[in-house]
Amino acid sequence: RAQVYKEALDVLGALVSAASPLTPREAQILIPSLAHHCGHRVPAFRTSLLALLARIPEAHPAKEAGALLFTGVRSKNRRSAADVLEVLAEAAQRWEGVVPRGRRE
Repeated sequence: RAQVYKEALDVLGALVSAASPLTPREAQILIPSLAHHCGHRVPAFRTSLLALLARIPEAHPAKEAGALLFTGVRSKNRRSAADVLEVLAEAAQRWEGVVPRGRRE
């Protein structure tokens, strides 16, 4: 079972690192799923999932990727929620000036 999981992560890594961006459908399925499972209890899987999440901003437009990543904050797994917040914080630094901010009053 662990070997299948590892191979699935390798395939997802190839998909995310491909030169072509994720389609909207792929992103809607892949990003929330990775976000909810990134707090896996096995350290090797957790590291792989976090590495994939960190590369999402390169494979999908920032505005949509941020919204899809944010779904992981509501995960029942507190480790997943904390990891997604860390990924979002790192991505926010990279996305500064890319994602429009709300109006200030």
